[in-house]
Amino acid sequence: IMPLGWEEIGTADAEKTWQMNQTFLCKLLQTANAYDLTICLENMPFEKFSISVPKMTLRFVQEMNNTRLRICFDTGHAAFYSGEKIGEDVRALGDKIRAFHIHDTQRGQALEATIAEWFKPAAYALILLRQTGLPCVFYGDYYGISGEFAQESFKDVIDRLLLLRQTVVYGEEVDYFDEENCIGWTCLGDDQHPNPLAVVISNGKATSKRLCVGENWVGQAFEDALYHYPLPVTIDADGYGDFPVGEKSVSAWVPLGVL
Repeated sequence: IMPLGWEEIGTADAEKTWQMNQTFLCKLLQTANAYDLTICLENMPFEKFSISVPKMTLRFVQEMNNTRLRICFDTGHAAFYSGEKIGEDVRALGDKIRAFHIHDTQRGQALEATIAEWFKPAAYALILLRQTGLPCVFYGDYYGISGEFAQESFKDVIDRLLLLRQTVVYGEEVDYFDEENCIGWTCLGDDQHPNPLAVVISNGKATSKRLCVGENWVGQAFEDALYHYPLPVTIDADGYGDFPVGEKSVSAWVPLGVL
């Protein structure tokens, strides 16, 4: 949901706009609670609007202090003022994000706000390899765009992410959003889908992250299902693995031979 009052940018009182949205969402969240729903507040592409840039959207959600209010992070909107620092926005918003919008703000359009191509696989990992939200893939990212404002296709990596979603995005989800430039999470599986998943994203240099996949996997080898690392990772005696990730990249680790 978009915040109320954005169409009055430059004329509306910021404090009154903030209070108006709090009043409206308090009532809406009562309905969300009754129907077991989560409301996602979207960041907007207007720096002068009081509930617009990601840090202000985060502040608003924190002040509301309601577990049924989370954030829909719109990368196209954020690109108007964040540029290639969108990864920093994602890190700052952390576990308050429940949905992503990656939409048709491609080159040559009226709302041109190009997303750095290195970030798209990481963004789609956040869309497709987490259990909340309703995943959606942009046509131009999947099939590519031809012509004067051409864009490469990300079909191969999106297909791998879709396969991972079908097979291993189940069970308890544990977040490791504890570093400025490297985040990770695990999905530990359930009775019908016992294989775990470990995801690591870096918006900076190549590094690794220590994640727990469970003591049931001690001594087992895990492979990078996105083919960025040829060597396996062996799970130690405590159920942890040191999972590497490349510079400005994403890797998704699963038990060897699962896919």
